[in-house]
Amino acid sequence: MNRLKELSLFKNKYFRLFLLLGFPVCLYFATELGQGQDLSLLWDFTLTRLGVVAFSVLLTTALFWVGTLMTRRAWAGGLFTALLYMTFATVDFYKTQSSGAHLQISDLLLAGNISGLSKFAKLYFSPILFGCWVVVLAWVLLLWCIDFKTRKQFRFQWLMPGAIGWITAMSVCLPGIFGPLCQVFGIDDSPSYNVFRDAERFSNNNLVSNLVVSLNEAVTDDVEQPTGYSSETVEELLEEGSSSTTADISTTEQPNIIVIMSETFADFRELDHTSDLDQYYAPLDRILAQENTYHLTTVVPTFGGGTVKTEFELLMGLPVRSLSDAYIPHQLLDDKEEIAESFASIYRDQGYTTSYVHPYYSNFYQRDETYDRYGFDNLLFLDDLTVPAETWHNDYVTDETVFRQAEALLEQSDGPDYIHLTTMQNHMPYDTAEDGTPPYEFYLEGIEKTGQALEEFLEYLSQMDEPVIVYFTGDHFPYFSEEGNVYERTGITSENCQQLYYQSSFLWSNQPVDWEALNIPDALSSFYVPHLLYQASGLPDSAFVDTVLMAMAEEPVYSVAEETSENDWLLDVLTYDRVLGESYSQPESQTTSTSSIKKRPSRQQLN
Repeated sequence: MNRLKELSLFKNKYFRLFLLLGFPVCLYFATELGQGQDLSLLWDFTLTRLGVVAFSVLLTTALFWVGTLMTRRAWAGGLFTALLYMTFATVDFYKTQSSGAHLQISDLLLAGNISGLSKFAKLYFSPILFGCWVVVLAWVLLLWCIDFKTRKQFRFQWLMPGAIGWITAMSVCLPGIFGPLCQVFGIDDSPSYNVFRDAERFSNNNLVSNLVVSLNEAVTDDVEQPTGYSSETVEELLEEGSSSTTADISTTEQPNIIVIMSETFADFRELDHTSDLDQYYAPLDRILAQENTYHLTTVVPTFGGGTVKTEFELLMGLPVRSLSDAYIPHQLLDDKEEIAESFASIYRDQGYTTSYVHPYYSNFYQRDETYDRYGFDNLLFLDDLTVPAETWHNDYVTDETVFRQAEALLEQSDGPDYIHLTTMQNHMPYDTAEDGTPPYEFYLEGIEKTGQALEEFLEYLSQMDEPVIVYFTGDHFPYFSEEGNVYERTGITSENCQQLYYQSSFLWSNQPVDWEALNIPDALSSFYVPHLLYQASGLPDSAFVDTVLMAMAEEPVYSVAEETSENDWLLDVLTYDRVLGESYSQPESQTTSTSSIKKRPSRQQLN
């Protein structure tokens, strides 16, 4: 290798200059070709979006020279930049193939969950991507051969890379600079709240510039303190909410509350009118036809991914929209010494045994760092299940297993239970069927399987002597890979994709409940549902619950899906107060003793 360095070619100053100046250009095109896999499309993009290409190359050049000046070796700076860019290209390629969604900076928050993420992607060999890696690494080898080094020592050796890095960072992060830069270079920096708009913006920017846009959004999109936020303001809001008219639900016994958030469960009959889908939704239809079932439409805060957004709304009873659509909203609670009450802690203070069940890795979405502070008596993740775990596609634990786990929790505790179930069975990818079943059909088979297990679970609950209230919803509509994308066929675009946030859900009880007394709107955001469940349980009045339900009467849908609507100041104040503020709206906890009742019979005893 050292003899290679001695070749006269590597001593030629023009060839050395070509390698140094050409590396960022080569790296940029290799990155975009590796993720896009189409040379003709990349060529067309270069001709039509020359300004975007110029910006991306300049940015790549800046990063390359920061690395070179810091290490004082061109090959080291090149290797650092190459690994960074080509890793982004590889991740974007496989993510797009599996889910149809492109890489965002926010995805890096999950970088520590490689074991969990690997199950979501269908990995296979890509000759083009492999070739791009070879070309880039070969160029790094050539940089090593020319042995370009900066001066070994000089008085202000960190000044130059520091200045370049600082200017680059400020240009990317500060809206006052980045906005004009986008106009000059023709970069699409328009805001985006859904995967369809993300795809349009990506097509205008390609990978490198689009990542910069998402970085700018992540840095600048902080949750601002609402105008007028103070203890007096919160107290006035709660007083107004407490004086509002609320439903009078009379119950003789505290009901068990079970919230089922079913992974990607969605009723495609609302979208797909060209296929006969009734066979897949027959179990759901039978449940909806039951006398004690109340069908409602809830608006979830996400589409295709971001399960924890819907989960946050159901656990905290607060809108994610008020948190600037935070990618992992519960991480905003990490800096608080004491987390404001979740509905788990609210029920626990009323004598309930509280449990959370999710049959996947505890560190995925960093749940293990926050959920133990939510007020759950039991946290059950993949390795904590106490019932035999059955699996289905991609070795995900079945919904039937999750329901049996809920039965076990009910049977082992005395007194009422609050149980939150987040299932996993129907998670993407859907193009992994061993028998070659098309992705859409494979997904629907899972939906039918969920419906059948849900029917059995509700039959079990119907035989209990104690009252039970169940809320069932899907966390979001699913992503599909490009090969199995049903949304294009059904006419869904960025202009009308709001309907993908609307979920067909239901409330169910094993005893008669006057659902009409709850004054449930035709469509409502999912964060209102836990407040309705609390009201339906007949527990003592809560100023927080009453105030949020007062807001529901005025604005039943407050969601990122309706991005054109104005901000709701009341909801923004309450959300800020309980997530980032001083928790003025949280009363002092007064835990009541759990009433002792006879141990519940098992499924086998009931049958």
